Amino acid sequence: QYFAVLPPEGYTPGRRYALILSLHGAGVRAEGLVDAYKPKPWAFVVAPTNRRPFGFDWQDWGRLDALEVLGIARDMFPIDTTRVYLTGHSMGGHGVWHVGLNHPGLFAAMAPGAGWTSFQLYIPWFLQKSYIYGDPRAVGMRDLALRQDRPLDFVENAFNTPVFILHGGDDDNVPTIHGRMFAERLEELGHAYTYLEVPGRGHWWHDDSLDVSCADLPVVMDFMRSHARRRQPREVRFKTVSLGTSRRAFWVEIGAQDEVMRETEIHAAVPARAAAAGDATLITVCTRNVAGFTLAPPPDLVPPGPVTVRVDGEDHALMLRRGDRLAFSKRAGGFRPGRIEKSSPFKSPDLYGPIKQAYFTPFILVYGTRGGPTTARRLLHQARRQAFRWWRRGNGCVEVVPDTLVTDRIIDTYNLILFGGPGENGIVARMARRLPVRAATGRGEGGIEIGAHLIRGRGLAAEFVYPNPLNPEKLVVVHLGADAAGLALSDFFKVIHSGAGLPDYVIFDESVRTKGWAGVVCAGFFDEEWRPDPALMFLAR
Repeated sequence: QYFAVLPPEGYTPGRRYALILSLHGAGVRAEGLVDAYKPKPWAFVVAPTNRRPFGFDWQDWGRLDALEVLGIARDMFPIDTTRVYLTGHSMGGHGVWHVGLNHPGLFAAMAPGAGWTSFQLYIPWFLQKSYIYGDPRAVGMRDLALRQDRPLDFVENAFNTPVFILHGGDDDNVPTIHGRMFAERLEELGHAYTYLEVPGRGHWWHDDSLDVSCADLPVVMDFMRSHARRRQPREVRFKTVSLGTSRRAFWVEIGAQDEVMRETEIHAAVPARAAAAGDATLITVCTRNVAGFTLAPPPDLVPPGPVTVRVDGEDHALMLRRGDRLAFSKRAGGFRPGRIEKSSPFKSPDLYGPIKQAYFTPFILVYGTRGGPTTARRLLHQARRQAFRWWRRGNGCVEVVPDTLVTDRIIDTYNLILFGGPGENGIVARMARRLPVRAATGRGEGGIEIGAHLIRGRGLAAEFVYPNPLNPEKLVVVHLGADAAGLALSDFFKVIHSGAGLPDYVIFDESVRTKGWAGVVCAGFFDEEWRPDPALMFLAR
C-alpha cells in the first residue's frame, strides 16, 4: 500500500531525524493526513494508508501495513530509531492503542487522539442479531477471537512507553469516556501519561490562535519530542492473549502458552544492585500462562559471564556469551533451560490461528472440480466472491485456481484457501485423513465431525484453519459442507474485515442467514497441538 511523507523543514543530508508515524482516521487518505501537519525541522511525518474505503481499523492487515511502512521509512530515511513516535486521530487514535500496545518497544512515545476503545463500545454490538438470538457461549468464541483487538485490556504494555491522550471535550463521535477509561487504567498501573481534554472542542478541530490542526498541537509535539525510546529497559512487563498477534516486548519473547487464547503475562527485570567482580548477574522472571520464553539480555545491563535466571522463584545458573539468547521451556511442572522439541503440528506464533491468520501472508484461492460441473461452478463462484472482497476491501489481488492446477510450488509458497470438501476438492482429498474436521457422509442423515464429536444434521457447513498437512509451514482454510446445501452455505462467514471474529473453526446451519451466530452449532479453538480444545469449544448439540 502507498504511504505519504512530509519531509523535515530545512532537511540537511547527513543529519538523523525523528520519525512521527501518523495513523489516519476513517475515510482519510494518507496524503490528506500529512497535510494536517506543518513541516518540522526535527522530524519526518510518515502516514501509512490502511486499505479502502475505510481500512481495517488498524487491526489485522492495517496493523501489518503500519509496521511494514515503519520498517520501510526507517530504511529509506535517516531516522534516529530512538525517536520514533506513534500518533493518530479517531480510528487512527484507536490504531495507536492497538499497534503500540501490541508491539511495545518500537516507539519512544504514543499520542492517541480521540481514540476509541473497542468495536463493542464504539459502535455498540448489543443490537446485533447474534447477541439477540445467539447462545452467549457461541458469541463468546467470537469475542475471544477479537480479544487481542481490545487495547484497554493490554495497557500494562505501556510500562516503558509514555502516552499523551488528547480528546475534545464535546466530541460527539468518540465520547470522552473512551479517553478517560484509558487514562484511569494508566493511573491505576502507575504508568507515565498525560491526559488533555479540551473544553468546547469536538471530534476534529483547528486551533485558529496557533493555526494548527488538533493532530499537530504543539503540546503534543513537544511531549513526543521530549522522549527517547529506552533501547534496553531494566524492567519489562508484557501481556498478550494471542501469540499470533503479539508475543514480544523489548528483550523478552513468549514462544508458547500453557493454554492458548488465555491471558498470558511475563515480567522480567535486571534488579539494580552493585555486583562484585565475577558475581553472577541476576535476572528475575515471573510468568502466568507461559510454557516457553526467550530472553535476549541487554549487554549494557547483563555483561557476558555468569548469570542467575530466577524463573518463578527457581534459580538457574548459566554462563552467558555475547549475543546469546536464553531459552526456557516448561517441563515436569517447572521451567528448564532450553527449548522443548514438539511434535508437528503445534501452535507456534506463525501457525497459531484463528482463521484470519491464513490471510496475513500470501494466500491463494483453490476451488474443487471433483464434484461435477455444477458443483465446480458453485465453488468457483465462492472463490471469485472472496477474491472480489479482497480487492474491494483490501485493495489486493489474489489468484483463483482449480485444484487440478495446484503445483508443489504453490503448496510450498502459499497458504491455501480451499473451497469444497474431499468429495469436491482434490487437494482436500489428499489431506483429508489428517484434518480435524470432516463431512460425515453415509452415516444416517449425515453431518460434520470434529475430533470425536459427530454433529448430525442436514445442511451443515464448516470453515476452519489448520496447518497444511502437505506443508506444515503453511496454513489451510477449508470450506466444506455435509451435503449440497451445506456446501452452498460454506463461505457464509466473511473473514476480510476487522470485526470478523472467527475462531479456529465454526460449524453452522442455514439459520445464520437470519439470526447470525444463533445458527452456529459448534465453534472454538484448537489446543497447542491443534486438537479441539474442550475448554475452548461451544457445542450446541
